[in-house]
Amino acid sequence: MNLPALPQRWPVLLLILLVLQAPLILNPGWFSHDELQWAARAAVPHFGELPWLGWTEFQQFQYRPLTFNLWLAISWLCFDTPWQMHALFVLLGSVNALLLAAVLRDAQLPARTASAAAIVFCLSPCVVYVHAWVGTLADLLVMLAGLSALRLTQACAQASPRRMLILAIALPALTTAALLCKESAIVLPAFLLLALHRHSHPRRALLLIAFAALPVLAYLALRLGILLDPPRTHTGYDWSLHNPPARLAEYLLFPFMPLFEPSATLGKPLPMLLFAAACLALVFGALARRGWRWPLVWLGMITALLAPVLLLATSYAQYAYLASAAAIGIAAAAWPGLSRKTRIVLGGVGVTVIAHGCLMMVVMVRVGMIERNFNADLHALLAGGAASLVIAPASDAKPWILRRLLHEVPQYRHARLAQAGEKPDFFMQGDGHLLASMP
Repeated sequence: MNLPALPQRWPVLLLILLVLQAPLILNPGWFSHDELQWAARAAVPHFGELPWLGWTEFQQFQYRPLTFNLWLAISWLCFDTPWQMHALFVLLGSVNALLLAAVLRDAQLPARTASAAAIVFCLSPCVVYVHAWVGTLADLLVMLAGLSALRLTQACAQASPRRMLILAIALPALTTAALLCKESAIVLPAFLLLALHRHSHPRRALLLIAFAALPVLAYLALRLGILLDPPRTHTGYDWSLHNPPARLAEYLLFPFMPLFEPSATLGKPLPMLLFAAACLALVFGALARRGWRWPLVWLGMITALLAPVLLLATSYAQYAYLASAAAIGIAAAAWPGLSRKTRIVLGGVGVTVIAHGCLMMVVMVRVGMIERNFNADLHALLAGGAASLVIAPASDAKPWILRRLLHEVPQYRHARLAQAGEKPDFFMQGDGHLLASMP
C-alpha cells in the first residue's frame, strides 16, 4: 500500500509556510485567558505533579482529555518562553497544510497547485486565528486526525485485503482520537467524503468511511444528551434551531471582510456586506465553470462541517478551521479545469482572503505585545504587595482585550475589571502598560 506522496520538494514548502507565519512564531505574548488559566494549572515543580484529567469523565460538557492533557504538558514545558509554544503550534498547523497538499496531490492535482493551496490555507483568516492562538490546540488536533484519515481513505484503492483490514482499524482509531480532542470531530465522516474525488475504488472508500463513523455513533449515543444541555456557566454554547441561517451567512461572508471575528459580520455597513457577497458570488461562478455540482459540493461540505456550531448563538473564527481546509481544497481541485479568465477572477478573490489573513496576523501579534506589557506591569504591582487592583481600559485601549486578559485568571485573582461608574486604580493603555489613576 503506497501512501499518497507529499508535494515535490515538501521541505521547501514547509520552510515557506514557516517563514510566512514567522510573525506568529515571534509573538511575545498571549491572546486570551485560556492559555493563562492552563499555565496556572501547569505551574507545578515536577512534570509528574501535573493535574492530569481523567479519560472516563464522560459526563463533563467539555470532554477533551487528549487536548487538555497535552495542553498541560506543553504549558509546563514551554509557557515561560512564548516563542517556543507559538512555534510548536505554527509547526503543527503547517503539518496540517502539508497534509492538505498531499491529499490534493493524490487527487491528481499538479504539485504547484497543491502547494499554492497549502499557502493560501495558512494565510486565510480563520486559519491564522487558529495558528496564532494556543487556545485552539483541539482544532489543530482534530484537523491532524481528519486529514490523516482522509489520506488513508484515498490510499485504499490499491490495498490488499490484509491492508484493508489495517485501514479499517486505523480510521476508527483516528476518529476516536479526534473525539477525545473536541466534540466537533463528529463531522469527520462527512469530511472523509472528499476522498471520493477521483477515487478509483469509491466503494472501498465508502466502506472505510462507514467504519470511521462507528466511533461517532458511539460517542453521540453516550454524550448527545450532555451536549444538548450545556451548563449555565457555558452560555457561549446555548443553541437554537433559529440560528443556522445567520451563522452560515457570517461564516461565508467573513473571509472577504476586514473583521476580527465572524460574529461582527452582519452588523457591518451595507457596502462592505455587498462587497463580501460579490466575492462569494464570484467563487460560486468560478466553480460553476467546472460544472453545476461544484458550487453545490463546496457549499454543502462547508455547511456539513459547520453544522454543529451553526446552532450556536455566536460564531467564532476557530470553528471554521476544518471548513476552511475543505473550501480551499475544493477550490484548488477545480483550478486545473478553469479557463485563464476564470482563474484570474478566483485568484483575485483569493488575494482578498489572504489580505484579510495578514490583517488577522497583525492583530494577533499586536494583542500578544499588549499582553506582554500588561502581564509585566501587573505582576510587578502584585509582587509589590498590592492587595486589590481595579483596572479599566484607557481611551486608546480595546476593552475586549482587557476583559479577555482578566477573565478568571488565577495569577490575577487580586485584580479585576472596573464596573460601570467605579473609579479604577489603574488604566490599561493602548500598548498594555498600566497607568495609575489620578487621585
